Amino acid sequence: YEEIINFENSITGVEDYYIYRFNDELIQEIYDSNKSNFNDFWTPLNNCIFIREENGMLIKAQGNDPYFESVFSMDFKENELVMLKIIMDSEVESFLQIYYKFLNKNYSENSSNKFLVDKGENIILAIIPDPENIEKIRIDPVAINNDCLIKEIKILKK
Repeated sequence: YEEIINFENSITGVEDYYIYRFNDELIQEIYDSNKSNFNDFWTPLNNCIFIREENGMLIKAQGNDPYFESVFSMDFKENELVMLKIIMDSEVESFLQIYYKFLNKNYSENSSNKFLVDKGENIILAIIPDPENIEKIRIDPVAINNDCLIKEIKILKK
């Protein structure tokens, strides 16, 4: 990928906005979770259930702060560029937060990325930090008691 614009000193709702352009020919898909195999890759952890729908997997909120966690193997090489791509529909404007659980550590705000989610379709692309030491990934799809539809989640590497 190639950084085009850095919004580091801009006034935005979330810090560290970047615009990237990357060559699809250099990107390799590692995992592709969609409505047909979502439960093979993810499990609900807090205040949500999964309901398969025509266009994706509905994350049905059962209270505040719904989130789910990866159940697939994290086997990445040192210094490998690994990305998480999420395509989702949200009924409301909110935030999506991705937490990274490193070996022998717990989830923490310091090991997370936060993204603004607009009402409607959203495409989130996050670079996974220090992927060779990742044990699990937790996704908080919306920061409030509301449903969202996950169309797909992909793990990509360069």
